[in-house]
This record gives sequence, structure tokens and C-alpha cells, in this order.
Amino acid sequence: MHQRGNRLRSRAAIGGLAAAVMLATSLIATPAGAATDDPRVDTVYQFATDQYTDPGGHLNLQTRSIAELGDRITLAGEARTLDTIQVTLQSFACQTGGWNNENCTSAANASFSHPVTVNVYAVGAGGAVGDLLATLTRQVNIRYRPSSQPGTCVDNPDTSFYVESAWWYDAARGRCVANYVQTVTFDLHNQGVELPTEVIAAVTFPTSRFGSGLAVGGPWDSIDVSMADEAPVRGTNVSQGVLYFDSNDDVNFPAEDETPELGVFKAASGWQFDNNNYRTPLITITATPQTDRVLPATFVGGFEQGTSAGLGLVTRQNDGLLASSGCWYAEAPVTNYGTHNGTGTVTMAYGGYATEFPSGGYTTSADFYLDADAASGQFTWAHAVNGTDGQLQRSFMFYAGADGSGTWTVGTGLTAATTAPYRSNYGTSPLFIEESGWYTLRHRLYAQGGLLYADLSVLDDSGAVLDTWTLGGNSQDLVPTLVGGNRYGWLINNSYAGLRMDNVVLGAPRPTNACVQTFTTAPTPTITGVPKAGVILRAQTGDWAPEPSEFAYQWMRNGVPIAGATAASYKVSSKDRGKKLRVDVTASRPTFVDREVRSAPLYVPKVWATPDRPPLKGTAAVGSRLSTVVPAWSPKPDTVAYQWMRDGRPIWGAKSSTYVVKKADRGHLIKVRITAKKTGYIKSVVFSKARTMS
Repeated sequence: MHQRGNRLRSRAAIGGLAAAVMLATSLIATPAGAATDDPRVDTVYQFATDQYTDPGGHLNLQTRSIAELGDRITLAGEARTLDTIQVTLQSFACQTGGWNNENCTSAANASFSHPVTVNVYAVGAGGAVGDLLATLTRQVNIRYRPSSQPGTCVDNPDTSFYVESAWWYDAARGRCVANYVQTVTFDLHNQGVELPTEVIAAVTFPTSRFGSGLAVGGPWDSIDVSMADEAPVRGTNVSQGVLYFDSNDDVNFPAEDETPELGVFKAASGWQFDNNNYRTPLITITATPQTDRVLPATFVGGFEQGTSAGLGLVTRQNDGLLASSGCWYAEAPVTNYGTHNGTGTVTMAYGGYATEFPSGGYTTSADFYLDADAASGQFTWAHAVNGTDGQLQRSFMFYAGADGSGTWTVGTGLTAATTAPYRSNYGTSPLFIEESGWYTLRHRLYAQGGLLYADLSVLDDSGAVLDTWTLGGNSQDLVPTLVGGNRYGWLINNSYAGLRMDNVVLGAPRPTNACVQTFTTAPTPTITGVPKAGVILRAQTGDWAPEPSEFAYQWMRNGVPIAGATAASYKVSSKDRGKKLRVDVTASRPTFVDREVRSAPLYVPKVWATPDRPPLKGTAAVGSRLSTVVPAWSPKPDTVAYQWMRDGRPIWGAKSSTYVVKKADRGHLIKVRITAKKTGYIKSVVFSKARTMS
């Protein structure tokens, strides 16, 4: 027969039930881990390791006429998204023969497949079974117990019911045992079930009872549920004397006012026996936080990108001479714990809240300018760590204050002053600073022994560590199950208006670059003045943005600097004739990159030597044709133009090289204006000698 004996069926046998049914030996490892790869998974209900290696007892569902077995439990921790349920079973089944007979024979590692179901219910009014929250059935390969080893296992004359020679030797336990124990893991993490803190966890599987259609005496009738005989180490068993059954056997309901009801899963009290030993199913539950997995994101808030970089209430300033690095910094207002609800907080959420603590921890820091001339006051800068549940887990704080006489004191702690004058104690071994400058307040968060720690350090502007304090180790700050990543940095209290801050960073090196800015508007300069020798030319710089603090000039001749020509004006010389002049303007401003711009080139024409005045040929009388001689320009002009003049005024239409004297010319002076042009030369104008017409 594969089944165990029909043991302890009567109410009178309850005492024996505690002594006999609850005794077991086992072969088992500590339960397997979680189903999810989420490192924040937490075991929210668990027993001590020795309960898994040596369960305190067991219940056979077929023998006890039980269709479903469970208990009401309270989950530990904060994780409530159901991940796995583990149930520890015991198999007394042999492939042939019986578990308590020397003819038990099983092939090595032989097993049979059988469906096992886990259920999780809400707790209803008065501890009744509420709604079904989660359920999962899986086919489990149940191991047959190993064959009898009568030569190794010897009968105990004091236990007449048991035939120890029919058992097998468990080397791991160092003794003979009657069963094989295995833990079955049910992966429910994809169901997304959010558990309440208190639930009823149960297990069920078919046996030959209750119309399942299974043959009596099959291996399924020799599957027991392991029972713990001690309180869980994670979570609690709500009532040690109450179990939950779906059963038609009144033996399972010891209390006089309780009766079994097949098909109804209900509480049964009176299960507290043997010096208050526990009787509860050996079930393990793991869960993950309800929040999404979010690791800390690298963040650099140097105020260089045109915003306050997420730091609330601060005023962004541009002055590379005052910034810790780069060109911009922030000025924080006066704030304190008592005004946060009304005016808000100076808070930096970095790249967003994180709910998963990175395996190597993370570092965050902020720069503050400590002025030795500051008045007496104090500010508190804290880094808040998020919980895996998305709520504040822990804050680690710097306290920095001036005494008004040139000395700053910096200390650390876990709490901030919440009442006026909002001053905190500096803690043990504070640091004293007497030199004005930028100082970095750095938090390094890490896990040690599964708990959260923080090294808080002060660094000078060269990066040298001046002092470090280590805080943390709180038993409630479990990593990675309860402690998430960053939450925010915040200025809890501050008595200094315009407190200068810079470089609020997380997971990245602190910026150290100098301020490098560029002009946003750099117009091309222009040159005013006539390009001829003796004339003064002037450079016009135009409207720059922002306005440069100074301009530098360099006048160029054919692209070559003119020695000494470094003013805003330049007097053209004869050396410039036939050359192109240009002015290069360089704008400068502190923390800005010098910007050079160039004017368009301006050509200075060449000049002809002035030729002699040519004579006026022909008879100076009405009707005569007058002419002249082209002056001796060198080089030869490209074009020559004529304009005949009467008493110094142009004669309309008289633009030929010759002119016929008119009646209107009688008694007037006639001459011709000759204009020569050539590329690269200033035009040359020569007048002929004048004659009076008769």
C-alpha cells in the first residue's frame, strides 16, 4: 500500500495527533529564492532555517479528510506585490510497498506528477475567509521516498506503531527517516497581486477523497503538508491555536461550538497543544514593493543650462568670478522648517526619485560658499533617501553655521531643528573653517551588512577631504528590501539670504571647469571716412551682447598688420594707396572667450601725378572749332571724358573732344574740363587754359 495508515481519526486521539502526526524528519534545503529578478524582493513570511531542514510536523490531507489547509498570517516588511509562495511537502509514497513496511522500494530519484494549488485569501470580518486574492496550480514532480534500508535502520522497541527498519537513512540528517521532504515554489509575480498585510495562505491538492476520481492508496494519498512547531521569524501567525480547513471531519474542529462543513474553508480553533507548540503550515511568501524599479539617475545641476536645475526657490546668477565652477550659480533664500508649507522648500529631486538601491551605492554632493565675514547663523543641507515603497526612508544632514567672528562650524546628524531659531547641534567632532571659499558637502551612500550607511564629507575647492563622519546602520534601513535610492537634497533651514550654492550632483564627478562664455551678438565692424591719404578713418563696433568690457583694434594693410595702428581710428597715408585697409576688432569680457570680428576691406585708390594744363587750340571766334591736347597722364587712362565750360559752368551737351563756338559764347571765357579714369586710381580732372571768345 502506498498510503499511510488511517491514523488518529477520533476526537479522543487529539493528544496523540500532536505527539505522532506532528513528528517528522526531513531532507530539504533552505527555500529557493524569489521568482523575479527584482533585488528588492523581500521574504515577508518565513520560518527559521532549521524548520525547513527539519520540519516540526506534518498533516496528511487524505487521512484527515482535508480538502484545503491554511492559516491566517501577518506579513512583515513593506513589500506587498506577491512574488512567490513556497510550500514544504513530505512524501511517504513508495513506488512499491508501504512507507512503514520493509518492502518499500523506489528507484533512485523516481517521482510522480501531481497538481498542487496555493491560494491567498483576504481576511474577512471576525477572521472569516474573505475574497480569493491569488491562486496558482502547478504540476509538481513529487519524489517517492527512497527504498527501505533494513540493514541500516533498526526498529525502536519503544515505538510499536512505527517500523523503523522500513525507513531509509538520511545522510544529511544523520538518522533514519520515513519520508522525503521537498519545497515547491509557486511563481506568482506576473499576476501583479497587491497583498494586504494580513492574509490567509492555504494549500490544496486532490486525494482519493471527495470525489476526485483518484484511486485509494495512490501516491497522492501519501503527500503531507509540513507543519512548523515554532513561530515564524518573518511575519506572524495571527492565532497560534487556529487553523483553517475545508473538511468534513469534526476531528479537525476541536472546539465544541465549531463544526466541519465540506466545501467551506473556515477557521478551526483549539489547535494549541503540547506546551503551546505552534501548529501552522510551513509556507514561505516573498513579495516585491508596489513601486516600479527605478535606479538613481546621473544628474549634474550646475545651473549652466538656463534654469535653476530643479532646485526650487533659488535665484540663478551669472557671474563666473563668483561661481564654484562654470559661469552660473544659485542664491538660496532664507527658509526654515516652519515656512515650508507656506512658501515651499529649496529642494533638488535630481533626476527623479529612485526606488532601487544600486549594488555599489551612490554619491551626491553640493557646493556652498562659506564667507568668513558672514553674520551669525546656520543652514542645514540634507540628502533624503527614498524607500522602496516610494516614501521617505532616512535623511542624512550637514549643519553649517558661522559665529559672526570669522569661523564656520560644520557637523552632521540625522535630525533637524523644527522650531525657532532653527539651529541644530553640530554633533560630535565638528569641523571648523576660517577661510572663505567654496566647500563641497558630499554624501556617499552604501550598504554594509545589509544596512544603509552614509559617509558625510567636507571637501575644499581643490577636492581635498577635510573631514568625514559615518552615519547609519539603523536596523530599519534594510538594503535592498526597504531602502530605495535617492529621494532629494533639501535645504531644511537657512538663515542666510542669498546663500550661494552650486554643483548639486548625483552619480557624477563634481564639475571643476572654469567659466567659459561666448558673446551672443558680435556684429561686423564698419569703417567710416574717405579712403584717401590724410583722411582719418574710424572703426564702428556696433551693438554687442552682452556688452564687452573693452575692444582691441588692429588696422591691416593688404592683410598685414600696420605697425602701431591699434586705435579705434586710423589716418590714411600715402603708403596705403593701391592697398586694401581693414580693421580687426577683438572684444573681451571677464569669463568670456575673446571674440574677433573683421570689417569689410576698404580700397585706397592710387593717385596720378597732376599733368600740365593743356592749351586750347583754334580761333576764339563764333563758328570756329576749338580743341585741346589730352594731358600726359601716366599710366594711360582707361577712359577720358570732356566737358566744355562757359565762365566756369558746364555747357549743356558739350562733351566732345572739340567744340564749335556759339553766338552765346561771344565775350565769355571758354575752357574744357578733362576727366581721366583708370581702375585702381582716383579720377584725375584737368582744365585747359581759358580763352575769351569774340
